[in-house]
Amino acid sequence: MSTRIKPVEADNASKEQNEVLNLINQKFGRIPNIFALMANSPQSIKGYLAFNEALSNGVLSPQIRERIAIVVAETHLCEYCLSAHVALAKQIGLDDAEIMKARQVQSQDAKIDALGNFLAGLWCSLCNINNPLVYANVFLSMAVSAILASIILYLLLPLINKLEK
Repeated sequence: MSTRIKPVEADNASKEQNEVLNLINQKFGRIPNIFALMANSPQSIKGYLAFNEALSNGVLSPQIRERIAIVVAETHLCEYCLSAHVALAKQIGLDDAEIMKARQVQSQDAKIDALGNFLAGLWCSLCNINNPLVYANVFLSMAVSAILASIILYLLLPLINKLEK
């Protein structure tokens, strides 16, 4: 199968591309394929990493952020992203049952379930955030912008993955 975007390989990379590939390798211990694709634009990797770092210091826990990533991957039918985020979710303590619930946009936790309903409503209503769940739940009302930013962050990877095919 021919690809639209070729991954950057170290032996053909520019100096700036090699710098970001080295940064990715240091951060992850390897260079995931998605980042080799993104290395075509080193600025996109730098922006992604900076955005990810900023959100990781925000109001959403790593477990909630991974649930959001799983919902985005599931919604966009991106098996690559789904596999990566399921593995990350397991590393941070989500069990198989909770991961399956996340894939179904559900949770045993009422706050997380409300988040899932919000995400599902967001996708279905083309970003209409006049969802009463947002205002009924203090957790969500404090975290709406963080949730939206996380969606944007995690949406980038499945879109790049689709372009590659």
